[in-house]
Amino acid sequence: MISTRARSLVLSFVLLVAGPAFAQEVELRSFPVPQHGTLKLQVPKSWKDKVSQTAGSTAPTITFTGGGQEAFEMLLTPMWRTWPAAPQAAAAEIKRLVEQNVERVKPKAVEKELAIQEIRGASAVGYYISVTDRAPKAGEFKYMLQGTIVWESSSSRSQC
Repeated sequence: MISTRARSLVLSFVLLVAGPAFAQEVELRSFPVPQHGTLKLQVPKSWKDKVSQTAGSTAPTITFTGGGQEAFEMLLTPMWRTWPAAPQAAAAEIKRLVEQNVERVKPKAVEKELAIQEIRGASAVGYYISVTDRAPKAGEFKYMLQGTIVWESSSSRSQC
């Protein structure tokens, strides 16, 4: 669930996992996005979160973590769109961002080809890649899911 005053929102995410995923009881958490409202997410109760901000940026990065056999780290950065409003242009731009990441991670990937997958919902479109690190260093994760989603709102205060 996302609630924001912004008419569009881009969510960039990186999910790093060590084990199987996350069928757990969830709760609604709210994260302020300065000058753009509030991001509300339903997340498993056991996830820990930390909000950090890079100097000079108003976009916070929310880091979710979990331990044990299902150790993971997920970084989520809500941003507002800076490219044209046309949905096709926005989708093309976020796909280009994911394509750039393919080139960055490909040399370290087990997979010879990294297929870009589409995510589509009633008010959102995005792209992501799933990668296996061929030689993760100590403290690093073996699996990564990285992508970007653009969410469009037709009103000044919406939820999806």
